[in-house]
This record gives sequence, C-alpha cells and structure tokens, in this order.
Amino acid sequence: GGRRSGRVGAGAGEARRAHAAAHGLDVARRRADRRDLLLERQQRRDVLGAARRERRRARVVDGPAAAARFFGPTGLALDAQGRVLVADGSNCRVRRVTSEGETTTIGGADGPRIDGDPRGIIRARDGTVFVSTYLPHKIVTLSADGTTTTLAGAGTYGFADGRGAAARFRFPNSIAEGPDGRIYVADRCNHSMRRIDREGNVTTVAGRPWDLDEGEEPASIDGDIAVARFNGPRAIAVASDGTIY
Repeated sequence: GGRRSGRVGAGAGEARRAHAAAHGLDVARRRADRRDLLLERQQRRDVLGAARRERRRARVVDGPAAAARFFGPTGLALDAQGRVLVADGSNCRVRRVTSEGETTTIGGADGPRIDGDPRGIIRARDGTVFVSTYLPHKIVTLSADGTTTTLAGAGTYGFADGRGAAARFRFPNSIAEGPDGRIYVADRCNHSMRRIDREGNVTTVAGRPWDLDEGEEPASIDGDIAVARFNGPRAIAVASDGTIY
C-alpha cells in the first residue's frame, strides 16, 4: 500500500513539473509572438511611411499666406530675425514663415529633402538649427541650404547611449536647449529624456523603456531620477536653471 502511494505521489509531481514546463513554453511562445507582431507592425509602418512621403513630395508650396501649403507640421521655432521655422513633417522639409505670412522652404521647394519626418526643431543660442527625425531616428543639424548633418543616432530604432552613430533613439520628438548648450530630447517610445552634447555624446537623464515582455504597463511615476518613469513623452523644455519640464 505504501509503495503504491509513493508511485502515485511521484506521478503527481512529474505531472506538475510537466505542466509547469508546458506553461513556461507557452508564455515564452506568446512573448515571442508578441515581439514578432510588434516588429512586423513597425516594419509595415516604415514601408507605408516611406511610400506616403514619396507621394506627398508635390505638396510643398511656397508663397503668401493664402497660397502656401504644409502637410503635417509638427514643430515650431524662431530664427534670429523672428521668423517662424516649421518642421513640415510629412513634406520632409523645414519651412520659414515671416510675420506677413510669406512662406519659403529652407533649401528651396525643389531642394534637398530631410531624410525622414522632421518632428522637433530648435534654433540654439549660437544659431545652430537642430531637428529630430522619425524614420530614421536621429538628431540632425540643418544648414542654410537645406542639407543636414547627423549629430547623434544610427537611424535604426533602439535604446543606447553613446557617441554619434553608436547612440539609439526611438521616435525622438520635441527637443530643447539647456543653459549649458546641450540638447535635450523627449525620446517618445523609449519613454525617456535624453541629453546630447555638441560632440554627439548621448546620455539618458531619466526614464527607460518599459519591458512589455515582462508585463510592465507604461505609466507616469514620480520620484528620484533612478525610479522616475514616463509614458510616451512628446514635449520637453529646459529652464534657465537647468530644470527640465
């Protein structure tokens, strides 16, 4: 009788272990499927976004207020003359608007296009114009002829500090200049605030990506820099004392 009970107990233990192993495989499979689905969706968005940008090239129209055309403007800044600089997202251009409403395209309407969708834009105190872009995910400087130079970011999305192309962003949105001349970025889909010096060195000030595979749910959490979390930050400003908003 005792031996039979032992065999039953051992069998039940083996069944529990087998069930736990099967459950673990099922969880891992679901996580892998979710990652594959997210990657597939992102790749589809990348392809569709490129196709949309190509179709919309002809929508760049300069001229007086009533004649000018934009498509998906996303960011504003002022130049040294008080003219408005517009990140014309879906047109892949930066436009300039006078107080009378006269609109021109930096580099010309038929000039060079920005590689990607410009999102945030600032004119720094030294006159340098910085632009954040989606697809590729970069921070670039804009010259007077409309050409750009990459300050930081490899273009492919990810989350990594480093210099220049070693750094990774994921849909960098609004940007701002700090009192020390460094550039601050609301890195939207990395749920973080990043900082870039003029040599292209990127560091993370606060926040980090949420681990959806581990069941984390994006939320806003106050606290020390080490524990504070963000949920898709889209805008950023830096006060004269260095406080980040």
